[in-house]
Amino acid sequence: MTRREGIGIEVSWEAPPDDKLRPPRVYHEALAKVKARPGSWARIRVAQASTVYDGRRRLEATAGATDERWEFLNKKLDGSDTYGLFARYRTPEQMEAAQRKRR
Repeated sequence: MTRREGIGIEVSWEAPPDDKLRPPRVYHEALAKVKARPGSWARIRVAQASTVYDGRRRLEATAGATDERWEFLNKKLDGSDTYGLFARYRTPEQMEAAQRKRR
């Protein structure tokens, strides 16, 4: 058997499970705290770049997809090789300002 033969790819015509999109559990407590202080940025994770970028992508696909008030950013931390994952739950005024920027 060649290496490719063991991959197990198949086509099955079916709809995906009807699960609600939820942020990964590791972020639940942090997101609740951020949401309790709308408008303020909070660093919710410090890690290597790939981990932080993956976390941001997952949060945007879950929390951000179901509530547009969420905003997530990755930034390299000063004097470090690590990155921070930042979250903000925007106020109505911040949402209006974001809408004006898009125009």
